[in-house]
Amino acid sequence: MTTKKRRASELYEDYWALTVGHTDYFSKGTVSYQILEHLVSFVENNNNILIKGDPRYEILQNEILELSPKKAELLKNKLPSIRKEINQFVKIGFIEPGLKNQHHLTKEFLTAQTQLRKQRIFSEILVDNAKFKCSVTNSDDQTNHMKFFLRTLEEVLKINLREDIQGLMMCNTNKIEKGYLDKDELKYYVNLANDIKFEDRKYNQTAYFKNFLKKMIDLRVVDDDVYFKTDADDIFGKLDPEREKRDNYKQRLWRDDLREEAGNKCMVDRVTTRGIGSHIKSWRDCRDDGNINEAWNQNNGLYLNKILDDLFDNGIISFDSSGKILINKNTDKISLDQINEISDFKISDEFLNSERKKYLEHHRNKWNLSF
Repeated sequence: MTTKKRRASELYEDYWALTVGHTDYFSKGTVSYQILEHLVSFVENNNNILIKGDPRYEILQNEILELSPKKAELLKNKLPSIRKEINQFVKIGFIEPGLKNQHHLTKEFLTAQTQLRKQRIFSEILVDNAKFKCSVTNSDDQTNHMKFFLRTLEEVLKINLREDIQGLMMCNTNKIEKGYLDKDELKYYVNLANDIKFEDRKYNQTAYFKNFLKKMIDLRVVDDDVYFKTDADDIFGKLDPEREKRDNYKQRLWRDDLREEAGNKCMVDRVTTRGIGSHIKSWRDCRDDGNINEAWNQNNGLYLNKILDDLFDNGIISFDSSGKILINKNTDKISLDQINEISDFKISDEFLNSERKKYLEHHRNKWNLSF
């Protein structure tokens, strides 16, 4: 028992330290998209590698802070979040440690015109260049954890998002020379992770990794199990594109992305943790307009508490371009007490990017709440 505890502790220190900021860089104009654009510009205008203490890094952090303002009062309390938002693009491979170089597909990702093309490029960059333990000033361990995951998936055929992922993230890949885990080894690490409650301790890290896996174009998730898409198609049959957009699984992924963006709190009251993914432009409207992909655009959604979701879905409330709530008072579907309770509500500024504002404009026009 003593040996097992000591080993678990050692493995825990070597976990896949995947910490990221916002993950909304698939849509032009979002905060993370702008940060990546800024980093590309920095790389193209700086020839020397950044090292710890480099004054250019301090300047860069302040520039990124203007793109992604933080609520903390002191600058020293804002900078850790800013460094996380910069480092994420090193960890997932868009930018090299030291910010001297970038992946050859990074600029193409930024200019890609379709979500499908972005997804393909994102997947290729991750497989080529992901280095979860690296950062701007640390390039000591350049292990590609995504390749390790994919090789393990080739061996075990499916990986469970709830159990197996935490086991994988527990193992020190540098000590596994063959570059993957077999089924027995994966089970061993899952047991270690359960012993120390890894999922509870490192919920954010596992959530980020799951989020990336769901964006990989050649993977498919069925009932919380990840497969290579070709394997899943053979086992479960190919999904009809139209049906895939409407099924509960796709809805669940979209909702989970919204919940992650919202920090698991209603985007309006910023208190309620049991929220609902609420479409701004409905699935049916997206389909009827001939652009079903809009239905699963993260910016075409709000993470709302149950009461606000019901009101919003039925056009009783909407939000103006600054996020302030608009209430249709000419209806018996909302009481005076409810009106008084929510009249000062607004969407938190951090969620009001340009694309989401366009969807909100559609919602106001649809329900004639543009006053």
